[in-house]
Amino acid sequence: MRRLRPIILCGGSGARLRPVSSVQRPKQFLKLKKNDRTMLQETALRFKDDAPPIVVTAQQYADEVRAQLEAVGLSDAIILAEPLARNTAPAIGLALYYMQLNNLQDEDILVLPSDHLINNANRFRLDVLDAQDAAAESIVLFGVEPKTANTQYGYIEVADNACVASDAKVCAVSAFKEKPNKIVAASYLRSGRHYWNSGIFLMGYEVALAAYREFAPALWYQIQNVNPLEITHTDYEPIVEKAFDRLILEYAPNIVMRKCTVKWADIGNWPVFIRHIFGFRLFQ
Repeated sequence: MRRLRPIILCGGSGARLRPVSSVQRPKQFLKLKKNDRTMLQETALRFKDDAPPIVVTAQQYADEVRAQLEAVGLSDAIILAEPLARNTAPAIGLALYYMQLNNLQDEDILVLPSDHLINNANRFRLDVLDAQDAAAESIVLFGVEPKTANTQYGYIEVADNACVASDAKVCAVSAFKEKPNKIVAASYLRSGRHYWNSGIFLMGYEVALAAYREFAPALWYQIQNVNPLEITHTDYEPIVEKAFDRLILEYAPNIVMRKCTVKWADIGNWPVFIRHIFGFRLFQ
């Protein structure tokens, strides 16, 4: 089985949970759980036995990221510090280019936001390992079975609800859905074919490289003019600001979904934050 290389996206402006979260200290650097670890530390430790993570963050957070990871024994993490926020497509592309420069082509890339909650790290790692065969040819998204008609998440529509109900490890994806209103979200909940888009995905290095070359050739060309470990403002300013979802996932034909067998939450608003702090209905 190919080695897993976590790529942790650790940007953010700290805007969604003010005043607890701020530009100076976004929520991924906060200790929200009783075990006294930050959300970034929790994210990185889920895959501590795999390849050292590549963390893509803003230059202003690089020292904090390094200190937090060293505090939990992850001093070998690679930190790529962007001088400007350019969204997820450049961030992931930057990590991919670092892998190319360092001959890490024989690995699978696991993209992880730094501020999500998962209730069972061991079980989630098994979900990822189960999806590795598919990642040799496809981009594997991780979908969460909805428990409520949530309007705060994007959704993944699978081609056939029977494939999720069976023992199939992955399902074909037919569409991505933006954050819906209540009526549409309720219809998704009833359909059995719609899953919350966790924003976590897995792909082989060669799969990722082929996707950038085909669907984002201009961006990939720009990234190859940047030194990932010493990014200057001048070099990064021309980089196009695009989300990986919009630039690649919406066009690539080789997209599949793995159903998560764990409970998951993105603490993106105060109601979810409060439920987490007080232990009420965390994963609803």
